[in-house]
Amino acid sequence: MHRQKAVHNVYGKMLPYLLLIPTFAVIILFIYWPAVTSFRMSFYKVSPFGNKTIYTGLSNFENLFKNPDYIQSAWFTLFYVSFTVFATIFLSFFLALLLNQKVPGSRFYRTLIFSPYAVSPAIAGTLWSFLLNPVVGHVNYFFMKAFNVQVLWLTTKPYALYALLLSSVWKALPFSIIFYIAALQNVSDELLESATIEGAGTLRKIWKI
Repeated sequence: MHRQKAVHNVYGKMLPYLLLIPTFAVIILFIYWPAVTSFRMSFYKVSPFGNKTIYTGLSNFENLFKNPDYIQSAWFTLFYVSFTVFATIFLSFFLALLLNQKVPGSRFYRTLIFSPYAVSPAIAGTLWSFLLNPVVGHVNYFFMKAFNVQVLWLTTKPYALYALLLSSVWKALPFSIIFYIAALQNVSDELLESATIEGAGTLRKIWKI
């Protein structure tokens, strides 16, 4: 009896780890192993026919960091990530504050704001490509009517960057808004009322509470 109980306890402790084995196997096979292999191959050069590899040390990295196209791409990626992250954080917090207000139609506005999150990235890209199309796009139609200009959003500088930033922030906003609204709704009304009685303004409530 005691032996069966001990075996049952050991099995109960090992069960979570056994259930995680398929997940770890997928992560190792499709993430870590390709990453390690790619890093190892970065120290070699491969012949055009792929039948011979030559160890080159750090020469590949030296050539890479001397390439102006790579440097420009790296700075562009850094700017893109920084802008989209900060813009998403602050805009989503501001919109969450508005959506958390008890006003008529708030549920409708929440559904409208959350809808981009339900759209897949492929469909979102196709949607924005149609909207920003220089010939039949709705955005250019508005610009033609309002300012009598036609912008090549997808193929010219810096408009392609603006289009990329706008679409990326639009797609990422709902995910952050959901968490902000959940956090704001967990703040008790009594705490906010007490802060109001004490004379705290809107900015003080946002910063302190």
